[in-house]
Amino acid sequence: MKFESNNEKSSKLMYSKQNHSVTDTYDIQSLTELTDFLQTVNLQINQNESVENILQYLVDGIKNIYDFAIVTCFILDTKVNELTMTNISLEKAKLKEIERVIGFNISKMTIPLFEGSQFAEVIESRKSMVIEDSQSSMNDYTPQEDLRNLSAIVNKILGPVITYRVPLVFGDEVIGIFGASRSVGNDRACIGSDLKILEHVAPKVALIVNKAQSEQILQESEKSYRTLMELSPDPIIIVDTAGNILDANSALLKISGFTTEEIVDKHFSEAPFLPSGTSTDSMKRFRSLLEGNLESPYEVVWRTKDGGSFVLEIRISAIKKNGQTVAFQSIGRDISDRKELEQELQMKNQQLEEKNIALKVMLNQLEHEKLTIQNQISENVNRLIIPVMKNLKDSLSERQSESCDLVLERLENIISPFAYNLSSGSSNLTNKELEICDLIKHGYSSKDIGKHLNISFRTVETHRNNIRKKLKLANNDINLQAYLKSL
Repeated sequence: MKFESNNEKSSKLMYSKQNHSVTDTYDIQSLTELTDFLQTVNLQINQNESVENILQYLVDGIKNIYDFAIVTCFILDTKVNELTMTNISLEKAKLKEIERVIGFNISKMTIPLFEGSQFAEVIESRKSMVIEDSQSSMNDYTPQEDLRNLSAIVNKILGPVITYRVPLVFGDEVIGIFGASRSVGNDRACIGSDLKILEHVAPKVALIVNKAQSEQILQESEKSYRTLMELSPDPIIIVDTAGNILDANSALLKISGFTTEEIVDKHFSEAPFLPSGTSTDSMKRFRSLLEGNLESPYEVVWRTKDGGSFVLEIRISAIKKNGQTVAFQSIGRDISDRKELEQELQMKNQQLEEKNIALKVMLNQLEHEKLTIQNQISENVNRLIIPVMKNLKDSLSERQSESCDLVLERLENIISPFAYNLSSGSSNLTNKELEICDLIKHGYSSKDIGKHLNISFRTVETHRNNIRKKLKLANNDINLQAYLKSL
């Protein structure tokens, strides 16, 4: 962003380091006190204090150590191009009086970076600024004339002050402004030392602001993750790289029946949900996980507090911090119902297979019995009937002898597979057609068949054509008699 500077204002001094004049305010004792104080601030950050509390502690401490009238901290929001006064350290009575006059709480007030704004110039130039005109300093908070009319009243409450604004730079970015004001009357000797103090403090403040904000973002992220973890219907545990269980969600507690105290802070090999005798296998799997050789997902059987069990499909992912794996997240999908269905299906398949085997045995038995009966019939016909018919044929007339031959042929058909093969296929031959097929097989011509069956020659030919169609022999040169003999 680009802002116009207002170099015409005599009330404003852009500070450069050669203007410093070191005074007693910036002495070794105060530096030692400041160092100890900043260590305390860092300790608060490590104890997960909120950003607001840390920054308030910071501005109060700087105010008290160096006896400033006001110390403020502003955080820059580049998206909306404005500053937010996150914290202010001011005598409580004066603060209340100012808030009564302006009609709102100063804390968290936003300051637009309008054209000509001295706040904007500090950010743009990245240089410290001294404002000796209190009224000019107050006007810098808003471009609106009606609100600026209140600045005179505020200025009267505060009295004459010199205001300092120092940019807070972290990395290559300006992240805010650190401000302070001192009641000095006509004395201007403190300007150099005050600037030196604030410019010494500003990088540390920027570091603390960034660290505190990062920690808060991390805490909010962890809080969001914890919420998602608790809302998950799947059992989840967090295990560090030493195998210690750091956390377990409600879903795992519910399905296992164990409490948080019974699970968390125990080594995974001693987890109460592990079935007896499985800790060795579990630790082998954990070592494979550390070596990066564990394939995911995999199935485990864990036990419940009341002695039952449940089956989980486990998926594991690494939790990293600064590029290093610090823990593992195990998410388990309860597949107990699925495993029961699979076992039930497997049992039914096995039962069906057993029934199929029994059915095959039964069919084989029936086929064997059928062949046995067929062989018995064939043997009886050959042994008991055919010899009698042949003896009878010798005493018959020629016509009777022919009829006897036909009877013998029919008997042979009964004990042969010919008629069965024809009738059991998909040809759907009629009884008359089966009779004609038998005569054709034994060499009868159409004329002989007509004479034997007492039907016309044309009727026999019609039957022959129908037989060829049903046997799928139409429109080809296959001999019908040869085909029938092959059956």
